[in-house]
Amino acid sequence: MTIRLESLLGAACALGLALPAGGITISTEADYDRWMYPFNATPGTRSTMSTFGAVGSPPFDDRDGQAHVGFDTATAGVPSLLPKNNYQINSVKVSVTHSTTGGALVYDDTYDSYQTYNGTLADTDAGRPIELHGLGFRNGFGELEIGFGPPNTPPGFKETDAFAFADPTLEDVRNVFAMSSSGLDVSNNVSDGFESDPWAVGQAVGLLPGDTVVEAVPGTSPGTTFEFLVNLSDPLIVEYLQTGLQDGLLGFAITSLHAAAQPPNPTTSPNFYTTDSFNPEAVAPSLMLDVTIVPEPGTAGLLCLGLAGMACGGRRRRV
Repeated sequence: MTIRLESLLGAACALGLALPAGGITISTEADYDRWMYPFNATPGTRSTMSTFGAVGSPPFDDRDGQAHVGFDTATAGVPSLLPKNNYQINSVKVSVTHSTTGGALVYDDTYDSYQTYNGTLADTDAGRPIELHGLGFRNGFGELEIGFGPPNTPPGFKETDAFAFADPTLEDVRNVFAMSSSGLDVSNNVSDGFESDPWAVGQAVGLLPGDTVVEAVPGTSPGTTFEFLVNLSDPLIVEYLQTGLQDGLLGFAITSLHAAAQPPNPTTSPNFYTTDSFNPEAVAPSLMLDVTIVPEPGTAGLLCLGLAGMACGGRRRRV
């Protein structure tokens, strides 16, 4: 983890002056990563997390296998507890690395309409995209919680908590889901007939659209890294990010609608390393964030409080 924080911020706290603008850049690994799939037998400790769809296979969600990641931004160096408008977000990039060997995943760098999945429109390019969204909650949960405490204790959802409080194969029951900027659960956007409007589409490092994704070589090298540069032109996405920084934790869902393949068929869906991977070539999910602290009258004291919270704050933060 690397942190850059302008020294003027500390001076403002020490002198009790009006808060000057301060630029912060962080690069940090995930503090939370969870394969959000109904039949995940090892939640919170699995070494990989795959994304795939089950379109046309009710009662499963269209986006059946989802990968969820969370980042403790307060501990990483961004002061929490400030008014939301104090956070001027300049860039947000989430990265994950594909781990599967023996696969045949084709890279698609652009969004595909839901109508290309239900047969209404033709898909005119090769492959299917990988999408990034925010996190939504139901069934009493309302925030992520870092750590592995007692399970099923809303409102804080931990990596080890249950997928759902109902039959996990039913639609729209998962406790944490991929969410549009307007708050819709996009897990069944094809069946429900609306565009998912991803916050970012994964861009494969070193590949051209239509290329086969480079697979990991066990013990030698990782596979292809996908980068998601979050769309900051949507004010609802910006507000979500500001709220996350205010509370000290950002959470995201990575999903796709690739068809799942069973062995011995080649794997054609994405599969990403987690922080729990035991492979020596594993690359953990990561966040790169650039934010400017914008001064407002009377906020210097709040910033000091936020800086203190980086060192001794609680581990539960709302997303």
